[in-house]
Amino acid sequence: MSGSTAAQAVADYLRARGGGAEADVVCLVELTDATLPPQTRDLPDGRLELLIYGDVGFEVSARGVLAALEGSENRNLLIRINSFGGIGEEGFAIHNILARHAGTKTVVVDAVAASAASIVAMAGDEIVMPAASFLMIHNSATFTFGGRPEHQATMEKLARIDAAMAGIYQRRTGLPLEEIEAMMAAETWLTGPEAVAKGFATRVEGQPQAAPVTARAPQIVQAFARAPAAVLAMATTQPSTQPAQPAHTEEVRMSGTNAPAAEPAAPVPANPPAPPAPQPAAPPTLPAQPPVTAQALKPATLAELEAIAGRAKLGSDFVLAQLRGGATVDAARDAALEVLAAAGPNRPGIIGNAPVEGASLKAMGAAIAKRGGVKTPEVLAAAAPYEGATLRDMAADAYEMQTGRRARGLTPDQLFRHVLASGTVGMQSTSDFAQMLNGAAAAIVLDGYQSVSAEWRKVARTFNVDDFKPRDVAGGWDLPDLKKVPEHGEIDYGTISRVLGAVKLETFARGFAFTRQALINNDLSDFTSQSQAYGIMAAKSVSARVWRVFIEGTTADFNMRDGKPFLHADHGNLIASGSDVTDESLTEATTLMLKQSRSGVSLGLRPRYLVVGIGQLFKARKVIGVERYQDGTPNQFKDYEIVFEPSFPEKGWALVADPTQRPMIAVPLLGGREEPEVVSEASFDTFGIKTRVSLDYEAAPIDWNGLVFNPGPA
Repeated sequence: MSGSTAAQAVADYLRARGGGAEADVVCLVELTDATLPPQTRDLPDGRLELLIYGDVGFEVSARGVLAALEGSENRNLLIRINSFGGIGEEGFAIHNILARHAGTKTVVVDAVAASAASIVAMAGDEIVMPAASFLMIHNSATFTFGGRPEHQATMEKLARIDAAMAGIYQRRTGLPLEEIEAMMAAETWLTGPEAVAKGFATRVEGQPQAAPVTARAPQIVQAFARAPAAVLAMATTQPSTQPAQPAHTEEVRMSGTNAPAAEPAAPVPANPPAPPAPQPAAPPTLPAQPPVTAQALKPATLAELEAIAGRAKLGSDFVLAQLRGGATVDAARDAALEVLAAAGPNRPGIIGNAPVEGASLKAMGAAIAKRGGVKTPEVLAAAAPYEGATLRDMAADAYEMQTGRRARGLTPDQLFRHVLASGTVGMQSTSDFAQMLNGAAAAIVLDGYQSVSAEWRKVARTFNVDDFKPRDVAGGWDLPDLKKVPEHGEIDYGTISRVLGAVKLETFARGFAFTRQALINNDLSDFTSQSQAYGIMAAKSVSARVWRVFIEGTTADFNMRDGKPFLHADHGNLIASGSDVTDESLTEATTLMLKQSRSGVSLGLRPRYLVVGIGQLFKARKVIGVERYQDGTPNQFKDYEIVFEPSFPEKGWALVADPTQRPMIAVPLLGGREEPEVVSEASFDTFGIKTRVSLDYEAAPIDWNGLVFNPGPA
């Protein structure tokens, strides 16, 4: 783009305050040349108040913010925001202007800071949000008219804008970039307490201001995919009289719409048409309940309230009333049930006598998996509705969805007995809730399994087997030479003689119990930590089984078909007089591997890996790390890759060829399954949860060629 007069003005402002990099970026974008200043006023404490109310780029512009700050370069600012977003580039420009302002900046989100307005909010030194205010982050969006080159250019532009936004959020919150990107992709709405917990805001304070939305708000909110019911209700309140001014129409809109300013759209209905049965105009007063625990007094999150309202078929007025009243989860459930009761028998129930909804189960399992350390985008996106919920909260939701009855009167023991009981009569089965826990445990176990280094894969090769029968696994073969066939002569059929040891699949398994006491104590950490630990244990079990071949390879436990141990001088793979890793010992071991043959024919094997334990690690690095020797000759061992394994014999070391060329150690897997299997079920004797982690595999030598072992100095 050529840049606009407004872009040049903003760039000049930033350069004058040391923001050269930001200025260079601003010059590449189009900003509206319209001067749309925020409303301002002088406060008694000397601060200048700026109202960022309305559509960014259409009702408040970067050039307007520059004009508002003229003559106030060193004053402290109070920046109040109520905006559903707008043009992305305008949001970046306003953010940069405010971030470079010399005075202290306090941002207060009066009601909503969504999309581009959330970028503006991040410029504050302090960001204050009332409990029932909202902050929303998502990916940028626009439309393109043209051919493939034009669309490709737009995609690249959106990717750069998304990366810039993610960087701003990440620097403010300190959250992992992957988590920020997942939240943006999911269009995440945060209340004040949720924003503080995630680091997007500094503190929660006061009640939201009675801040009217602007005329363009309903039009903008239509573009959001996951706007909460309370936000939809806000968007239909009486618009302010601040006029919407026209601006250019070809910029990236972070709200997802790229239409120019026009006549205000018709208000978006907050709810679908009400059912015929009458409904109270407002939810009943929440009954006072004696405090039980700190968790019981914790206000419900927006996601929790929306889940309760959705199941009860209640509208945004209910959600907003509960949110503003600071209702707890229990109080909100009671209020929803009382609304349903007051509406009469024709009003639909929550979901009476039905299985727990699949989407709710998925969200519960994802929330538990996230708490156990799983950070995949799928888990991060699905966990939002139950993030921060306790296991008892989830069980209560499951109970109410299954029965249509409130769970508040149940003791924890009664609650968990119900949700863990099978719906099948006459045979043992597993409840929906137990299956959800099994899925969460499996995800956490797999995450723990994959977190462990698998250096053993460099020296061993996996094979797919179908049963537990002893078998020969195809490893190194003696391949007969091709022979010349005279004209009209017969082909001589040779045989392949295998140098193999037999392998037999074994099952390795351990179990852990999530006790009834832990359930009643509402302690998810025990469940998640055990799942993670057992995943790590399973991975280390496979690793230890492979390295055991080296540790015990000279014993009769690993005798090969010729009756001699795997590591034996007669096999040409054992150096009896051990030594440290040196140029001389590496030369000896390499030569020994090069001489490995079968029936007098060289196998042509060359070392690829140098396997060492703790005692030889630094010696190996010293020898391998030299590019050239002092006399200028190249280091002939510099291409050997060091494989460090702490459990390897401390003084020993080994040279290993590429196992894909000549397998030496086989790791057979039942059905080719490399990850542990996790099975959880309700315990009918203890009313807890029993989880079994198992893996069917083995590790055994199948060919003594392709490696040389040095036991190290005595």
